[in-house]
Amino acid sequence: MLPLVIISTLTGVLLGLRYKVLILFPTITLVAAIGLGVGIARGDGPWSFLIETIAAIVALQVGYLGGSAIRFIIAQSGFLRGLFGPSPTAQNPAR
Repeated sequence: MLPLVIISTLTGVLLGLRYKVLILFPTITLVAAIGLGVGIARGDGPWSFLIETIAAIVALQVGYLGGSAIRFIIAQSGFLRGLFGPSPTAQNPAR
């Protein structure tokens, strides 16, 4: 169960860094389908893979929240603007 939670958290962080919140709906559906398939393949009881699936979904959402927070902090600090130069919409002070 721990590897599934770790992978879900890291996936959530990556999704949070790149996409908006709407990406969580298809991802949660995919995680639920994978959890159901793995639980059936291992022959676990329904409560066992239900708990694992819920833990993976919660880890995905917590990871997404963390990734969104990281993206917000990076955007507010201006780190990427200094790294790649001024944005194309920046005002030219020489004019």
